[in-house]
Amino acid sequence: MVKRLKNIELSKIKFDEEIYPRSQVVWQVAYDYSESMKVGSKFPPIVLALYRRQLVLVDGRHRTEAYKLQKKKTIKAEVYTGWNYKRIFEEAIRRNIQHGKSLSPYEKRRIALKLRQMRYNLKEVSKMIQVPLDKIEDFIGQRMISATTGKTLVDRETIVKSPLKHLAGKTFKRKDFQAIQEAQKGHVRDQIGLLKDLISLIKNGLLDTSNKRVNELLEELKILI
Repeated sequence: MVKRLKNIELSKIKFDEEIYPRSQVVWQVAYDYSESMKVGSKFPPIVLALYRRQLVLVDGRHRTEAYKLQKKKTIKAEVYTGWNYKRIFEEAIRRNIQHGKSLSPYEKRRIALKLRQMRYNLKEVSKMIQVPLDKIEDFIGQRMISATTGKTLVDRETIVKSPLKHLAGKTFKRKDFQAIQEAQKGHVRDQIGLLKDLISLIKNGLLDTSNKRVNELLEELKILI
């Protein structure tokens, strides 16, 4: 493993949603960071990993977006070489869970499921997402795994307006139904968060209205509303 401190062009940073633990940018956080930077606040370098000839973001999404808001072209970064996919994912989890905006329960569950798919045991998952070992199975299973069959019931990423609609006509145990209700509540919270971020973007003048695609989407939003 080799670490170097470099100034990196923002346009060359690769954001991989399969690796990065945060499911969305909180634009208010990025805006607050950018305002703090304007008055001289110092932030640590972001963390990148050189993987398959790409500079993959490991830590620092909100700092990166804050620099973009200031129309900056480069950002200081710690660049690591020699990390494989597994190590990059582990580092992204560790660094994002230790500082910055807390990971949401949904984000932690998504991470936990991916770790299990990658053959991590429950003890390792518990340590990485900082959920007690005696609660980890329930924590993971609350929303997506049947308590009786072990089959996937609900993937919150596919739920939009009615989390129960695609389950009509099926029979579930009480614990399974409670899990589905939890998924519904969680997704409503995710939707509220997205709407708050959008309002913040508009209020603070953070939308790039010189961008043709941004304007097209704004017009589409007006029509829908």
